[in-house]
Amino acid sequence: GNRRYALAAIESINSFKHDTFIYIIDNGSYDDATHHLRALYDQGKIHYLETHSEAMGVAPAWNRGIRVALEQGMDYVMVMNSDLLLHKDAIDEMIEFYESNPSIILVTPWRNSPTYGSAITANKPFSEYQDQLNNDPMPELIELGEPNLACFMFTGECIEEIGLFDENFRGAYFEDNDYHWRIIKSGFGACCVSSSIQLHFGSRSIKEGGYANSNFHNNGRYFMNKHQANSTAHTACPGWTSLLGTRLRKGHIA
Repeated sequence: GNRRYALAAIESINSFKHDTFIYIIDNGSYDDATHHLRALYDQGKIHYLETHSEAMGVAPAWNRGIRVALEQGMDYVMVMNSDLLLHKDAIDEMIEFYESNPSIILVTPWRNSPTYGSAITANKPFSEYQDQLNNDPMPELIELGEPNLACFMFTGECIEEIGLFDENFRGAYFEDNDYHWRIIKSGFGACCVSSSIQLHFGSRSIKEGGYANSNFHNNGRYFMNKHQANSTAHTACPGWTSLLGTRLRKGHIA
């Protein structure tokens, strides 16, 4: 269930240079995750906990957490899905890059640990994955790739310039593509930082969360209508190709 992933994800949050405050939006957990999250809150390991008996969708949940964090004065906000682990240096690497590149207003970790490659399903204790991830050498900061919004970081400036996520996207899918597109059209940049790595377990938060396939198609059509996407969309917004019925495949550089 998603409890296993969520608790491991929380445990992986770390910074050697900055204070971290953990805000949880329990977006309709379907197992006993809420019980365990409340225990962590009571122990002071979680600083804000908001629970919902039914899933409100990705965009509303992200927006809720973003609003609370910014209202409470956080300098940086990192939104993180519950089905991934962060390298022990991932947060510090993202902040260091962010502070050195003022034209970039959103950063994400690299797609996945070089040890594991593409997304996987957990089939052994999370502690083993975390130990291996932390022992992975951090790659050099090389050419930057497309942002991967399973985990992303920004400041209040990003929200002032771009706004929050569009809650017209129902359930899951395309709300992240939409946000990336809006950043590019606003003249700013978003990218993943190759010196910050994560381990993403195959979008379990969506696959096990009961999001309907109809969301994928309906949200895809809404996205295309909103941005007037067509076969020539990539010429107006370099690096993107839009195909009805197929998720947008973003280009290498944003």
